[in-house]
Amino acid sequence: MAVVQTIKERCQTCYSCIRNCPAKAIKVVEGQATVVEERCVSCGNCVRVCAQKAKVVDSRDMDLVKGFLSSDQTVVIMLAPSFPAAFAGVAADHLFEALLAMGFAHVEEVTTGVQLTVPKYQELLEKGDQECVIASYCPAVVGLIEKHYPQLISYLAPIDSAVTATGKYVKKKFPNAKVVLAGPCIAKKEEARSDKRHIIDAVLTFKELKELFSQAGIEVPKSKTEKNVGENFLPRLFPLPGGLIKNLKLVDGFIPELASVEGIDNCLNILQNMSQGKVKPRFIDILFCQGCIDGPEIDSDKDLLTRKALVFDYAQKKLNNPARKLPFLDLTRTYSDQSRQLPYPSENEIRKILKHTYKIKPEDELNCGACGYNTCREKAIAVYQGLAEIDMCLPYLLHKSRGEIEYYRDRLKKAVTPPSHYLDAIIGESEVIKNLKRTVEKAAKSDSTILIQGESGVGKEMIALAVHNLSSRRNKPFIGINCAALPELLLESELFGYEEGAFTGARKGGKLGKFELAEGGTILLDEIGDLPLSMQAKLLRVLQEREFERVGGTSTIKLNVRVMAATNRDLRKLAQEGKFRIDLFYRLNVLPISVPPLRARTEDIPLLIGHFIEKLTKDKNISPKIVADETLELLLKYDWPGNVRELENIIERAIYLTEGNVIREDCLPPHVRELKGYSGQTIKPIKEAVREIEKQLITEALKATKGNKVMAAKLLGITRVTLYQKLKEFNLE
Repeated sequence: MAVVQTIKERCQTCYSCIRNCPAKAIKVVEGQATVVEERCVSCGNCVRVCAQKAKVVDSRDMDLVKGFLSSDQTVVIMLAPSFPAAFAGVAADHLFEALLAMGFAHVEEVTTGVQLTVPKYQELLEKGDQECVIASYCPAVVGLIEKHYPQLISYLAPIDSAVTATGKYVKKKFPNAKVVLAGPCIAKKEEARSDKRHIIDAVLTFKELKELFSQAGIEVPKSKTEKNVGENFLPRLFPLPGGLIKNLKLVDGFIPELASVEGIDNCLNILQNMSQGKVKPRFIDILFCQGCIDGPEIDSDKDLLTRKALVFDYAQKKLNNPARKLPFLDLTRTYSDQSRQLPYPSENEIRKILKHTYKIKPEDELNCGACGYNTCREKAIAVYQGLAEIDMCLPYLLHKSRGEIEYYRDRLKKAVTPPSHYLDAIIGESEVIKNLKRTVEKAAKSDSTILIQGESGVGKEMIALAVHNLSSRRNKPFIGINCAALPELLLESELFGYEEGAFTGARKGGKLGKFELAEGGTILLDEIGDLPLSMQAKLLRVLQEREFERVGGTSTIKLNVRVMAATNRDLRKLAQEGKFRIDLFYRLNVLPISVPPLRARTEDIPLLIGHFIEKLTKDKNISPKIVADETLELLLKYDWPGNVRELENIIERAIYLTEGNVIREDCLPPHVRELKGYSGQTIKPIKEAVREIEKQLITEALKATKGNKVMAAKLLGITRVTLYQKLKEFNLE
C-alpha cells in the first residue's frame, strides 16, 4: 500500500498534484488522480499542494503504535532533530516527559545517528575510493535515484541514514524493544517499510504524534527556552540546510568540490545534470526539502527562518552536555535498481495523440499547463505511458463544449441535416470508397430499385441508409427486414401484413406489413439471396405491378415505396443453379452498387479505427484510446474476412481490455497476434529459395549483357565455368 493515498470523492481533477509531483507518479483514471506506488518517492509534495485534501498520508502506523503502547512491550521513540521547530515554545524536557507519560520507555534523539554516521562519511571521503558521493540521509532523494536515476546508484554513500543508525543503536541498547520514529518526513515511512532488516517498527509524523497526544488527553506545556552561546552543537544542527557539511567540518583543502543542495527543483536539476554527465561533484549534501525543518509533516505555523532559530537555540542549549561514548555498529547499506522503464512513443504516436485534441501544427500546442504537464508533448507522452488521459486538455474541452453548443443551436435553427453528413458516415478516403460515394449520390437522385452487393460485414445497410437520406424520400420511413431471419409463412405476413382472422393466432384488427409501414419511404430487403422461391414469385409481382394484398385480404394496396435489396451472395450464380429467379434478379439489379471488402481498401483501416474508438468511447463514456504503431501494423496485415463489422468488434474488445490509453498487441485476438513477424511471403526451404534467386539473377544478367556469358559472369562475380554449370542446372542453356 502506498504511503500517500487518494480519497477519490474529494479529487476535483485540478491536476495540482501532477503539476507538483517531481517523480511524475500520478496517474489519472476516469478523472481521478491516483498515486503510482512504483514511481512514487513519498516526498509528500502532493499532500502539501492538494487544496481539496484528497491526498492523505497512510496513518496505519498510528494504530501500530497504539497497539505497542497498550501491550507489555518496551517501546522506544526516536525524535528527529527538527522537533524543536515542530513543538515551538515547548521545552525539550517537557516534551520528553509527555512521551514517557504516554507509555514510551525511552526517548532517543536521532542526533545519535548523526554522531554515528558522520565518522563513516569522513572515512569514505578520506579514502577517495568513490569518485562521487551523494549523501544517503534523505529517503526521498534515495527513492528518486533508485526509481528514476538508477545510473547514479553507485554514487550513493553506502552508509545508513541517521535514522537507521539510531534505530540500530536503540536495538542494541534495548534488544526486544519496538522502535518508533517521530519526524517531519513522509518518505521515512516508506524507508522503514521497505527496509527488509526491520530496524524501525513504525514511523509517526509530527502531525500524527500531536494527534496521539490529543487522543491520550496529554497536553504538552509550553515554556520559554533560554539561549546559550557555544560552538560544539553540530549534531543538532543536522536538520538545517547544509547540516551534514557543517558536521563533517569540511574545509576547502579537504574536499574542494562539494555541494549543498536543498529543495525539489535544485535536487531534480543536479540529479538530471549528473545523470547526463554534465557535472560530477566530489560530495553532495542533498535534501529534498529546504532542510528537514521544512518537511511536509513538520506541522508548524512558524516561518522557515523562525524554525531555523528554534533548532539553533536548542542546539546551543545542549552545548555543555558531556559527549557519550557510542558503540561500534555495522552501518553498511546497499541499494537496488527499482526503476521501471515506461514505453516511449514514436513521433508518429505523439502526433496522433496531439491530433486528438486538435493540435495539428506546432502553434496549436499552447503549453498552458492546465493539465499539470509543462508542455503538450510532455502530456502526450504521459498519455502513451498510461499516466494521463487524452482529453484532460482545457483548450480542447472548451473548444468541444463550444462545438456542442453551436451544434444544438444549429439543430434548433434548422432541423434538416446537410447531405454531406450522410456521405461522411461512409468512412474512408481510398479511391474505391470515393467511387462508392459518387455512386451513392447518383443513386439517390433516382427512384429506381437498387441491388447492393458485398461480403458480410462491409456495411451494406449503411449504404442503403445513405441513399435513402440523400434522396427525396429522406423524411419518410426507412424500413429494413432480414429475409433470412424469418420462416416463409411468417415472412409473407411481415412483408405484406395480414387481415383479422387470416390465420390462427392472427391479431385482432390485423397488422400492417413492412411495405405499408414504409409508405412513401424506403424498404431494404436484406439477405435477399436467402428468400424462398415461392416468396420470390410474390415479390416479383409486387415489383412489376407496384401493388399487393395483405394475407387473407382481397383489396389491393398500391405500392409507394422505393425498394432496395442487399445480399452477400452471387445472385447470377444462384440463378444458374435454379435457386434464384433470374427475372427477379433483373428486376432488382436496376442500379447495382458493389461495396468493396475491407482487404481491398486497407488504407482506410486507420480512419475506421479512429472512428470506432471515438464512437465507442463516447457511447460508453470512457477515456479515449490511441493505437500503438505495432498494433496498427498487425491490423493492417490481417485480411479481415468479417470486414468492417469484425474490425469494429476487435476495436471494442481492445478498448475494454486496454489498461491505460494505448491499445497494444496483447489486446488483440490470438489469430491477429499470430501475424507478428509475418511478411506475407510463403515460407519455403532455404535451399529452394536460394536456387530461385540464383536463377533470377542469372537471367537478369544475361538480359543486361544481351546473352554475353563472359560479361554476365563478371557482373555476377563468378567464373565462366561456374556460370555454365548454373545454366545447365537451371535449364537456361
